[in-house]
Amino acid sequence: MKRKVSAWVMLNRKYPPSEPGKASDYFAHFETLNAKDVVLYCRVSSSRQHQNTNLADQERSLKRLLERLGVTVHATYGCIESGWDNDHWMDRATLAYAAAEAEKLGAVLVFESTSRAIRSIWYHPSRNNHAQPTKAEYEKFLQITKGAKLATIAHPDITPEAERGLQSRRGMTEKNRKGGRPRKRTVTKWPQETISRAIDLRQAGNSLGEIAKTLNVPRPTVQSWAKRYMTRGV
Repeated sequence: MKRKVSAWVMLNRKYPPSEPGKASDYFAHFETLNAKDVVLYCRVSSSRQHQNTNLADQERSLKRLLERLGVTVHATYGCIESGWDNDHWMDRATLAYAAAEAEKLGAVLVFESTSRAIRSIWYHPSRNNHAQPTKAEYEKFLQITKGAKLATIAHPDITPEAERGLQSRRGMTEKNRKGGRPRKRTVTKWPQETISRAIDLRQAGNSLGEIAKTLNVPRPTVQSWAKRYMTRGV
């Protein structure tokens, strides 16, 4: 009988412990480069994020920024894939093609932030959202991007909290949302005489719509008054 091996044990065998990596050792901060030619790479992790237009938002936002900087975007690669499965170039074929294109053109391969390029194998959005790639994971990533020059728009060493804030602001901008807490609902306080008049009209046989039109009160409000007061008076 075969013994079941937990996923964590299998991952530990596949990705043995390694020293923490520092993103800026592998990615340049784009604003420090005098680059005018780039290949853009955008990534989301799931089909649901793609359906929510997150991938398109990411691409549109970065293109607009780079155009303002006078940078030429020679090609854009967008994909739905994991950021941690870097064992072989076929696991991340889109990334490999983007890197090859950038190297051929002598352009910089640009990402919005480090997490759009690579994720730690131990990352989980709710249980472990601070996990960062190790040196071993970065080295595997470099085997796929080979000799391409890598850079991020956000600082490579941006904190996870700051990066999530950046992504949230980008999403709100592209989707034309203002963000912040929803406005509190304003409750209109109607005069007692208006309520009494509505009840009188209802008892006289007028429809809810007629009463609403006569008193200039929303029909649902008239209906709630009728339910509340008709059986016990005003």
